[in-house]
Amino acid sequence: MRSALSITVISAAFLAACGNTTDHPTSTRATEQSGAQTASSAVETVGALDAFVGQHPRDSKLFEESALTPALKSLLGDRFDILVQNSETSAPLQREGDVFFTSGNKAHEGGSNAFYFLAEPSANAIEIGLWVDGELSVYKTPGAEIAKPLDIQTTISNAENQQTLE
Repeated sequence: MRSALSITVISAAFLAACGNTTDHPTSTRATEQSGAQTASSAVETVGALDAFVGQHPRDSKLFEESALTPALKSLLGDRFDILVQNSETSAPLQREGDVFFTSGNKAHEGGSNAFYFLAEPSANAIEIGLWVDGELSVYKTPGAEIAKPLDIQTTISNAENQQTLE
């Protein structure tokens, strides 16, 4: 496990969030939160996330009790609890190149209450998509243009198709 000092440095770097801008595309509300992270703490974050690869976020407490928790709370605000609820059933955290990702849904509510999580520590970027009653809201750090792995693209596409059918 990482030392308390490393966790504090990582958390402090992520907590530099300060301001909101909101964009309203067709059916997605995208919210960018200001934030900065140093290159050295990005390297530390990769190590911290690597420890969770292969584990389900719910079991590993990735969102609730990891070095990322303060950053996620800062980014999501009062919607943090929705992320935790929507991750009741989820895929294990995976890594594809520099991108860490997972997705899932609230138990027995796939499609209408779901999430995806992306992190690219080398780019100081986090992106979270939350579906609440079928409506997607996207929260990301400034400039976060993380290449979405195929699994996440499929999750988004399936949700959009479900919305079209309803």
